[in-house]
Amino acid sequence: GGVGKTTLARAIFDTLSNQFEAKSFVENVKDVSKASPSGLQLLQKQILSDVFYEDVTVKSVHEGTNLMKRRLHKKFLIVLDDVDHKDQLVALAGDLNWFKPGSRIIITTRDEQVLIAHRVKLIHTVNLLSNDEAIRLFNRHAFGKDVQIQEYEKQSLEVVRYAAGLPLAL
Repeated sequence: GGVGKTTLARAIFDTLSNQFEAKSFVENVKDVSKASPSGLQLLQKQILSDVFYEDVTVKSVHEGTNLMKRRLHKKFLIVLDDVDHKDQLVALAGDLNWFKPGSRIIITTRDEQVLIAHRVKLIHTVNLLSNDEAIRLFNRHAFGKDVQIQEYEKQSLEVVRYAAGLPLAL
């Protein structure tokens, strides 16, 4: 957690979404699907509503799965953020034959086994930035420069350490 999977997925989604006939960014799959017995239905409804630009009624996960099988034959970009169980992928991304060739499904998860169980073909592990990379990124956004500003060297390092979940050493 905390490596920026959601942020990276959002950036890819925003960059590529105009190349697809339909798109949907589904955040917090784990939390929404577990929040209530109808959580997966709500997520299916979100995807179908995003695709057809109208409110779609989904009465059950089974019905939602059937609707998605029948109606998602478009070149589709979908992000499923924070997936933690194979059943979520079955209900929300089912099988590749649901989508037209050229479709892309991006899944963020902390559990690679979920992807393996769903037979995901391409898995990319996101690694934490090194201290130098993190400081350079921070400086680029905070000061508009890639190089370290000497007067703020200690503070920049403290911000980067704090963002990584390390204790401050003031």
